[in-house]
Amino acid sequence: MSCGTCHQPAKAFTDRPAAPVGVTGERHSRGSMTLTNVGYLSVLTWANPNMKRLEAQALLPMFGEHPVEMGMAGREQELFARLKTDPSYPPMFAKAFPENKGDISLSTITKAIAAFQRTLISLNSPYDRYRYGNEPEAISAAAKRGETLFFSKKFERYHCHAGFTFTDNVHHSRLAFPEIGFHNNALYSANSIGGYPKTSPGLAEFS
Repeated sequence: MSCGTCHQPAKAFTDRPAAPVGVTGERHSRGSMTLTNVGYLSVLTWANPNMKRLEAQALLPMFGEHPVEMGMAGREQELFARLKTDPSYPPMFAKAFPENKGDISLSTITKAIAAFQRTLISLNSPYDRYRYGNEPEAISAAAKRGETLFFSKKFERYHCHAGFTFTDNVHHSRLAFPEIGFHNNALYSANSIGGYPKTSPGLAEFS
């Protein structure tokens, strides 16, 4: 299966179901995250504070076994052979990675995937043109009223949903340090009935 099986362009590079299914039929506990603006994220894979680079994250769906996603664990040589025998990939890798003489390896594969992911930028929406592009009529009057409420003290949405990506997990060259924020969305707590779901404990899985 391809990355595009779960990260579908028509659905903002996600797949929408609450529990997607991997190549072996194993059902997952979390949906596929959108890849839109993923290059700006300071941490990846929902709630993993240790996963900070797209090149490293790409290894999880390919080789992870809990859950199995693409099911390539132990089949690395098959993966390389598939790409090397495809008529289109060797010349593209040679052009993209001349310093590696076009070698098709885990390093160049994950670099290629990450480079593509960093192009998935959605900074030309009507709101972007209204707020940053000097197009005052790019959004409706109702949307402008909604913006006022969104950023008001009454609703306090902007604390977590701020900045040009509407998140407080962001990293770019103009920041001295990456912004990293993890939040309890009030659905569960350690003291609630049953506590956190066993299959999705959030940050507690790593800390």
